[in-house]
Amino acid sequence: MKKIHKEYHGPSHSELVKEYTKNIKEKIDSNPNLNPYTVTIRLKKVDINQGSFMIEYPFLSEPVWNTYERVYVHVASRLTNNFSRKPTLQPLTFDFLDVNGTKDSRYACFTPTTIPHIHSIYLVHDAVKGKFDELMAESFFSVITHPKMADIVSSIHAKPVTDLQGAISYASKFYDNAYAKKLRNDYPLFNQFPVPKSQRRTNYGNRPRIDIQVIARQKPIFKHHVSNHA
Repeated sequence: MKKIHKEYHGPSHSELVKEYTKNIKEKIDSNPNLNPYTVTIRLKKVDINQGSFMIEYPFLSEPVWNTYERVYVHVASRLTNNFSRKPTLQPLTFDFLDVNGTKDSRYACFTPTTIPHIHSIYLVHDAVKGKFDELMAESFFSVITHPKMADIVSSIHAKPVTDLQGAISYASKFYDNAYAKKLRNDYPLFNQFPVPKSQRRTNYGNRPRIDIQVIARQKPIFKHHVSNHA
C-alpha cells in the first residue's frame, strides 16, 4: 500500500499556545519589572510596492511587518527619550497576524487585498509603564493622529493581561485558520520586536526566517537598538 505523506505545517495551535505561555511566564518571573499587555493594532494600508516578496498574498509578507515596525517604533519613542539608546526599556513583543472573522470561524476567508491587523503580547518595563498607561487611557489617540501615523494605522487598543494563556490563544488564532495553515511555511504569520537590524531586509527573499518555536523560547532581545525613525 502506498504511503501518504502529509506536509508538515508546524506545531498545532494548542502546542504553540502552551509553549508561548510557558516561556513568557518564565520571562516575567525572571524579570518582575515586565508587565504584560495585549495590544491590537489595525492598519489602514500596507505599502506593498517595495522589494520582492511572495506574490499571491503580499499582505502577509514583509511589507506588513515593515509597516507595523513603524508603528512600534513610534510607540516606543513616546515611552522614553532617546529610546533607541535604551534597549531594556523597549517593549518586548510577541506579534501575530490576524484577519477579520477568525474569532467566529476557523474557516474565515481572506483575499490577496486583505489588510490584516496585528494582535500582540507586549512586555512593558516598569520604568515606562506610566507612559504606556497614559497612551492606553487615551486609546493611543496622540499616536494614531500623528502626521507620520495617521495614514497607516486606524486604531490601537491595549489592556493589561489577566489570563496569559487565553490572551495568547486569542492573539494567535489566525495560525489555526484552515487556509492560513497552508501558508505557514511560506509566509511570516508571526514576529517579534525589537529585532536586530540584520534581520530587517528590504528583500523578502533574503530575510532570515525564525521558526515560531524559536521565538517562543528565546530570551528577550535586549542587546541591540532599533532604528530611530519614529
